[in-house]
Formats: sequence, structure tokens, C-alpha cells
Amino acid sequence: MKGERLVQTMILAAVGLALFGVIRPDSPDPQEDAVSHKIWFFINKTHQGPDYGAVIIGDSRALRGVSPGEMTLELDSTKIFNFSFHAGGMNEEMYREGEKLIADGVAQPVIVLAPTALSFLPSKAANSQFHEYRDKPRDQVWIYKYWPDLAFWFQPVSPSIYIQKSIGYQPAKLLFQDFQADGWIATDQDPRDDLADLSLHRARLVGLQVDEARIHELIQQTRQWSDRGFRVFGFSPPAYGPRVAQEDSMLGFDRDAFVQSFRSAGGTWLDLDDPALESYDGSHLDRTSAVNLSRALARGMAPFL
Repeated sequence: MKGERLVQTMILAAVGLALFGVIRPDSPDPQEDAVSHKIWFFINKTHQGPDYGAVIIGDSRALRGVSPGEMTLELDSTKIFNFSFHAGGMNEEMYREGEKLIADGVAQPVIVLAPTALSFLPSKAANSQFHEYRDKPRDQVWIYKYWPDLAFWFQPVSPSIYIQKSIGYQPAKLLFQDFQADGWIATDQDPRDDLADLSLHRARLVGLQVDEARIHELIQQTRQWSDRGFRVFGFSPPAYGPRVAQEDSMLGFDRDAFVQSFRSAGGTWLDLDDPALESYDGSHLDRTSAVNLSRALARGMAPFL
């Protein structure tokens, strides 16, 4: 009898969970509804195998600004992966991990570097988001890699959603994210930020300086890759111009000298800053602008491949 009751309880629990997956309410905040998709995205990103001809390495501006899928429309013979992270650092660990994604036997491996002044800050050397998801428990990694729909179905729901629904709560900003298997997050925000006010960003930068050792490391890595037959490209992910100028000035990043050193090390630098590209928050491109940037990036690379 105890065994029968246990089986009945398990069946009822399974049915209840399945029904909950059907009837659970959507959150007024699209970010809350996308929690499981975000986990899947970064687990997928940090558990890739050597399957690509080109790899993009950068921080959140490249993460949200460069679509490998759009690039392949211009470079249809190259399989590309976006290996960029929030608060991503340009440092030896990320170069090593990014290179691991290059498939064996690729005639001319391609590395695309998307450095910003922020990516050379000492605090970015920990690569915290990369480690957060690469080091997830094995069972969680397995479920999200092989049964992601199951994880999406049973995504936890915060009880606050019911309260939010009952009072008609709406977030002040809505961030819409489309997580792509090739490592890109297509993003839009409503409403967009007021880009003219730089005071808050300025306050965040006070007392910070780029790490010259990390800049030297990138130049040395570019030279090593070039000597080994890699084609190394570099570009600055476009953002709101006054914000980028503020970062370079306050953080002590000499962009012109950096580009000159990059080219001297064998890298190909592409100037892609287009005033028609729009940022929804001053740092990251909206979906349409990211598509346009990705196409322009690929077209700039094409003559050298």
C-alpha cells in the first residue's frame, strides 16, 4: 500500500508540475521570464567544443553587438562563434579559452578582438561570468545542454509575479533579449536611456585606470597568433561617442597608440564606428544596429581572408 501511494503521489506531482508549466503567468518583466534562457545561453557559451573557424572575443559590447549569423551572410564559408561576456576582460585566459574553439585543420584560423578601455581594467581579469557558468554543477550543465526545453518548461516562478499582476505593476524599463546559440544576445530596451547625462558613468570611473600589462599582453598575443598563421582582426565596438571618449580619457587609454601597436604586431584593425548605429543605453547597440555592425564587420574582414 505504501508503494502504491508513493507511485500515486509521484504521478500527481508530475501532472501538477506539467500543468503549472502550462498555466504559470508571464512576468511583467521580460528579464524575469528569460532566466532559464539566460542560463542555457551562458552554459552553452562556456561548454563549446573546437568547432569554429573564427572566434570573437570581447566584453558586453561585443556580446550584444556582434551576430555571427549575420556575419556568415557575408562570409559564408566561415563558421563563427561569439565568445564575449558581460564585464569581459581582455587577458591571457580568455585568449587561451577562445582559441580552444578553433576547429582542427582550419586553413586560416581567425580571431576577432573587440577591446574597450573597460576590458583592460584590473577588475576584469577575474573573468567572473565565464567561470560562473563554466563551473556550474555537472547535472545542471547536462540538463541545459541536452534537455534545455525541460529546463525552460520548469523555470521557477517568483511569488511576486502574482502580486505584480494583481496591482498592474510595470517596470520602468523593459529589456528584451533574444539569446542566440552562436553567442549573440539580440537586445532592445523600452524606453531607451537618456544618453546626454554622463555624470553617473563618470562617477563609476573615478579612480580606475587601465592595466598596461593587459594591453601589452594583447599586443603580444596578437603577434604570437600572427606568427602562427592566424588572421587577427581588431575593432572598437561602437557605443555612444561621448561615453567612449569619457572612458578613454578617465581610464588613461591611448586608443591611437594601441591601434598602432596592434597593427605593428600583425593585426588588422577595422574602423567601424558609424554614427547611424544606435545604442539603447549608451554602451550597447540595439538589435538592428547590431545586425548592421555585424554585416559591416564581415565586409571589412572579407578582403583579408
